[in-house]
Amino acid sequence: MKVSEALHQTARETRESTAPRPEFQAALRQRLLAVAATQGIGATAEHTETPATQAKQPMSGGRRMIVASALAVGVLGLSGVSTASADALPGDALYPVKRSAERAQLALAGSEVNRGQLYFEFARTRLDEAGRVSGNPEALNTTLSDMDSQLASGMKSLTSAAVNRQDAGVLDTIDEFLDGQSPKLANLLDDAPNEAHTSLGDSMDLMDSAAERSQELREALLCAASFDDDTDKLGPLPGECGVLPGEDGTPLDVPTDDENPASTQETGSGTTGSGDTSTDAESESPSPQPGRKGDKNSDESPSPTSPSPTADNGGGLLGEIGDTLDDLLG
Repeated sequence: MKVSEALHQTARETRESTAPRPEFQAALRQRLLAVAATQGIGATAEHTETPATQAKQPMSGGRRMIVASALAVGVLGLSGVSTASADALPGDALYPVKRSAERAQLALAGSEVNRGQLYFEFARTRLDEAGRVSGNPEALNTTLSDMDSQLASGMKSLTSAAVNRQDAGVLDTIDEFLDGQSPKLANLLDDAPNEAHTSLGDSMDLMDSAAERSQELREALLCAASFDDDTDKLGPLPGECGVLPGEDGTPLDVPTDDENPASTQETGSGTTGSGDTSTDAESESPSPQPGRKGDKNSDESPSPTSPSPTADNGGGLLGEIGDTLDDLLG
């Protein structure tokens, strides 16, 4: 009972201490009566500007601080959720958050090359996820399908950039991805359930097609091929090859067999089509032996440059050769 009385007494004292002063109440009453006399009350009141139509007052420093703090908390919360979802697998509650973050990254990509690299990074993530859900055929099939879609999108972005820039170096990203991921996909086939073998086969075929397209485009860019607007899910189709470019950028003329200036000399005859007996004779005749005499008409001492006269049925020809060599060597 005493507690109740004490509470009532405290409430009365609080009301008395916080109640407005009598002079303030009188002044407020007079002001309200004056406004009612000029503007009316209720239905007779004139239209006044509502807070929604009034110019917004600048936010005070305290309110700005509160709003900024709330935004910071929201951003940090989303960042934390995104980080926590990095290891999420298909079927987990945070997996949609993980995929939404990937789509946001793609939307912010600044070029086709950056977008293609992101697609390949996400395709690599899908293959890692496939290995972790290999015991669940439904989840494995879905993950492989997503990987194929991202691989094809990455191929289209990178091959288009390579053709538009005429830069085969862009295709290196494709080759590096396939070199690293193809063995992983093949290993996954050993432990996957039978229900997923079809999806795995489709993924392996897609990787093989991607490797083939990369090689075809590389060769087409090397030979200055012209590209049409024909494309498929992997990007531009290789055009017809032009001419091989030379090292200085000019076309490289490759001689055919008919244009090849092959020698027309007849072996063993000692004659050539050009009539130059000295050059061909040097290539066909045996090396002169020192200490032998010259031709049969020569009585000079043995010359180191004279051929041997002992060859049967060839003295005249060898003599001619010896004279020619003497003339050439002085």
